[in-house]
Amino acid sequence: MKKSLLCIFVCMLLFSISLVTVDAEKSNQFFQTNYYGNTLYVGGSGPGNFSLIQDAIDNASIGDTIFVYPGTYDEHIIIEKSINLVGQNKKDTIIDAHGYDAVLITANSVKIEGFTIEYGGSGVILFYCTDSKIDNNRIRFNDHHGVYAISSTIIQISENTISNNVIDGINFEMSMMGTIAENAITDNGNYGLYLIGNSTNNEIFKNKILRNQNGIGISSQCSTNGITENIIKKNSGKGVNIFQDCDNNWFLRNDFIKNGQSAYDCSSNIWDDGVKGNHWDDYDGKDLNPKDGIGDTPYIIPGGDNQDNYPLMEPYNTVNYNQKSLPLFLRILNKILESLQNIR
Repeated sequence: MKKSLLCIFVCMLLFSISLVTVDAEKSNQFFQTNYYGNTLYVGGSGPGNFSLIQDAIDNASIGDTIFVYPGTYDEHIIIEKSINLVGQNKKDTIIDAHGYDAVLITANSVKIEGFTIEYGGSGVILFYCTDSKIDNNRIRFNDHHGVYAISSTIIQISENTISNNVIDGINFEMSMMGTIAENAITDNGNYGLYLIGNSTNNEIFKNKILRNQNGIGISSQCSTNGITENIIKKNSGKGVNIFQDCDNNWFLRNDFIKNGQSAYDCSSNIWDDGVKGNHWDDYDGKDLNPKDGIGDTPYIIPGGDNQDNYPLMEPYNTVNYNQKSLPLFLRILNKILESLQNIR
């Protein structure tokens, strides 16, 4: 009887999920393509298209979208109004700044997506901005930072590849309530991500921070930032480096793998939630009593009195990144099938 009821429930749930998935896709498509202003075009062969991105920006009104066709645009641009700047695809739509800061944003509610931004001073600078988004770009080979946020709030930096910048991949200075998520931050000369100068209440999750000189740096009274579910791997210096007077940051379910030193913390921060902590490839403890995937002894963080009381024996994010790639309904179906097996 229980199996029959569960099978009926499964069918109903799968039907509901299919409707929700379709609605979500429609909603996301609507969000991406229906801005409330006009659309101006750069490049391509249409009548009235602009040749330079900056010319289109100067002629745009608040709320407009500037759509840029593939090509290499040898310019550095300044955005002083709330607009959406969209490249057709990030591989072939290129802003080459030739040593100048490539994109300077001084307005609120600006969105940039779909570009390669390279060979600038810094790739993207957000200066006293609120509610702006840098999504789905390649930002690389800049002389300073890939993304540099100064005194900005509610900034979203997501799904970018930020690599081979001379100093930091991302630098947040006096910036708060930002989101840095699902980026690949690799091969940068100083830090993959650096928080400095009272940067607080930022959420940093599901990033791959690989092969930088150092992974994450936190200094100058940066507090209450959440660093969760990141892969911090093969950084030649420290995976995480926390300086003095940077307290109450929390690190949960991150994977520290093959870094020169996994972490250093001379302040007072949180490295587990009372159930799970982080995975450390240099943890030498055992998981015997009980055998639950959690180490039986704490992992000691060098630099002070901090420790991860619930170190994870296996990497957390490799499994979850792979799981995330499955469609939602398949992930739920897997869970249901596991439940059916348990009933047997």
